[in-house]
Amino acid sequence: MTFHFIKIHILFLIFSAFSNSYCQTADSVKSAWSATVSMNGLYQSGNTNKIYISGKSEIKNSGNVIETILASYLGYGESNFKKDNNDFYTSLTADLFYKNRWSPFLLQYVEYNYSSGIDFRSQSGAGLKYILIQSDDHKTSISAACIYDYTNLTSIPGNSKIETPRLSVRFKTRQMLLSGKLIFSFVSFYQPSLEKIENAIFRCEASLEVPITKSIFVNAVYKYTDDDIVSAGRKRSDTKLTFGAGYSF
Repeated sequence: MTFHFIKIHILFLIFSAFSNSYCQTADSVKSAWSATVSMNGLYQSGNTNKIYISGKSEIKNSGNVIETILASYLGYGESNFKKDNNDFYTSLTADLFYKNRWSPFLLQYVEYNYSSGIDFRSQSGAGLKYILIQSDDHKTSISAACIYDYTNLTSIPGNSKIETPRLSVRFKTRQMLLSGKLIFSFVSFYQPSLEKIENAIFRCEASLEVPITKSIFVNAVYKYTDDDIVSAGRKRSDTKLTFGAGYSF
């Protein structure tokens, strides 16, 4: 696992060095930074007292030839005043020639999930993205990548470390509706194991944003996950619907 982790970060450094070198010779186009942070949650009281809060951030740097995106998510939940959920993930992607319709990319994803019994998951790989629609109001792309998946489950009887190569297919779209008064975003991942094709991870996230100002928005976020690797005795599927607000800058 360590060897693969080192390899992917070396490639990221090469990509970044290439990008910085190119930018120094093309002063007419400067790197652009942008970021978004949001907080979401849900609350329920009565026969079951439940609370779940989450925070999400994304930092993007768009240079001349390479675009890097660092995204992180942290969630915590309690049911009847006992911890029943705690999930975290962070991902880093480097998209080379991202302005073209076809663009190669590298990715690194790290996850911890208390409710699924995943102590540590690392996904490293590379792939190719194709832009279907690219405009100010409508952006849609599909991508495919080969990834190495290393998953370490909670140390209990019936669990073990699992390593498998996967195919990762992603669909992503962002649509500005009603002249920008409503923004719909959707992203999904389908990741079958190349060793046993019927074993697959499926993730999707849909969000509906209502801009309040140029930078502030309120949103509703729906997340669904079906995972082929979970701790013994845990369910494969998880669903969350949360509401919150965010800030872009």
